[in-house]
Amino acid sequence: MARVDDPKNPHTFVEFAKRIITGNQNIQFIWAGDGKYLEQMRAKVKLLHLESHIQFIGHINDKDALLCQADLYFSTSYYEGLPFAVIEAMSYGVPLLLSNNFGHQDLVKNNINGQLYNLNDFKTVSEFINTIYYNEEKKAYLSTNSYKLFKENFSIEMMLKNTEDLYLKA
Repeated sequence: MARVDDPKNPHTFVEFAKRIITGNQNIQFIWAGDGKYLEQMRAKVKLLHLESHIQFIGHINDKDALLCQADLYFSTSYYEGLPFAVIEAMSYGVPLLLSNNFGHQDLVKNNINGQLYNLNDFKTVSEFINTIYYNEEKKAYLSTNSYKLFKENFSIEMMLKNTEDLYLKA
């Protein structure tokens, strides 16, 4: 769930997805969001004959349906501020596989609710995705912790409490 634009790095997303699919034909990747590269990425996927494995579905109004079915939230972003889409994924208990950048570092605890990886590190990406796919127990552990970290840090109740605490200190 991101705009299909330079900072979100959709080209690397397709390259990683293509390599993962080569090793496991049962894995599917879905990118929700509009952007300047949307049609270019759709054309690239079609050229690679991977339409049944990689989908760029454009803007969606109902994120719930997508997040309820997601096994993993995978980001190839070059940089982030505070990525709300990742926080939304956490609120659904979705494990995270995020590029190692400033905005992502506050959201992932490696092997607790997901994994950070360097953008050129296909090995880490591949191993983590295969872990999620083949190890249901590990996936459940990461999922539970993703939701737990959301509740502890980003729920409305916690955000209101933290804001109130900040004002009371002033």
